[in-house]
Amino acid sequence: MILFVQVLLVIELAFISPVSLRSSWLSLALMSSANNYITCDEIGNRLNHRQVEVCKKNNIVMNSVKYGASTREAAFVHALSSAGVAFAVTRSCSDGRLGDKCGCDQKYNGKSNRGWEWAGCSEDINFGVTFSKEFVDAREHGRKADPPIVKMNLHNNHAGRLAVKKHMRIQCKCHGMTGSCKVKTCWRSLPDFRRVGDHLKEKFDGATMVQLGVIGSNPVLVPRNDRFKPHTIDDLVYLDNSPDFCDADPNTGSLGTQGRFCNRTSEAMDGCNLMCCNRGYSTRREIRVEQCFCKFHWCCLVRCQKCRRMVEVSVCK
Repeated sequence: MILFVQVLLVIELAFISPVSLRSSWLSLALMSSANNYITCDEIGNRLNHRQVEVCKKNNIVMNSVKYGASTREAAFVHALSSAGVAFAVTRSCSDGRLGDKCGCDQKYNGKSNRGWEWAGCSEDINFGVTFSKEFVDAREHGRKADPPIVKMNLHNNHAGRLAVKKHMRIQCKCHGMTGSCKVKTCWRSLPDFRRVGDHLKEKFDGATMVQLGVIGSNPVLVPRNDRFKPHTIDDLVYLDNSPDFCDADPNTGSLGTQGRFCNRTSEAMDGCNLMCCNRGYSTRREIRVEQCFCKFHWCCLVRCQKCRRMVEVSVCK
């Protein structure tokens, strides 16, 4: 989990400018202390008034927020960070790290309508989602201007949380004679977070450009191009076109694409034609050393050999 957070943090720092990071609750991911625990006074200057209130009412939960506050892509930072908070808090609940604040989801007990017995610890995603909504959305509810931005951020925050709920899975264990599975017990568990990220990346690729409109007397986000169908609650939306990230630009935080690895056989976003912005690319062959022929040894050790293989890599000019 710590390695996962470190990876997210590196990506976030690559896309978010220092100014926006200092003023954002996402900077919780950078917090550290001797006992690795967050206090509301310590982070008060990074939160708005409503978020500070939520923090003080739920102080024990805040340490989990820190580990769910980094994102994989700044373009959909709100969706992924909202999903990350819901995920981290839910996992902390089931691990018993939040005391009497929450625990296992007690709705799943007894016999299911599919014939198995609910057992184990079903992870309480609803608690995580509720806390994420209360905490993450507080920043938007505190705004006094920019209603289109507020609605966009709230929509994407919600889409991120839905992504976690949508991918909750059921895990089961068989009991009885080997292979008989006479008795099966099951529980609900969180998905691998990569699956959530992949889902939101797909939503990012198909995001809808919107503007503020009115239906009846209610201001709502509607597609900017009326030829496109309206977005759903789990789609991502945006208001403005992205800046040109082909060249390095400190004003936008863009590092440019020069020197980036690309896939010369792909026609997607990772393909050299798009990634290199028509500057061209160079291809070289290099030797990589990787782990291979891994074997599990009882108990509990995995030993691998090291294999060398020749790979072809392409790099944007």
